[in-house]
Amino acid sequence: MGVGPARSAATAEVDQFLGFVAIELARVSGDPATPPRLTARDISAKRFTLGPRGYVMHEVDDFLARLAAQLAERENGWSTAG
Repeated sequence: MGVGPARSAATAEVDQFLGFVAIELARVSGDPATPPRLTARDISAKRFTLGPRGYVMHEVDDFLARLAAQLAERENGWSTAG
């Protein structure tokens, strides 16, 4: 059974965005003074198209919510390290 175009489009969109997140976090991790091009607001506002048998929407949303919270802490100079 092949992968349909709706599933491919939905998963490709998620993969592309999360790839950008990973690159951006790696870029700013070397220099904390460097302002991120990707913000918590960007992540919170991002929505993915859900196709048949694509990613489970609540899993993607939960992950993005956690990621946005962590970026918001970084942007505000807070740390959860204890």
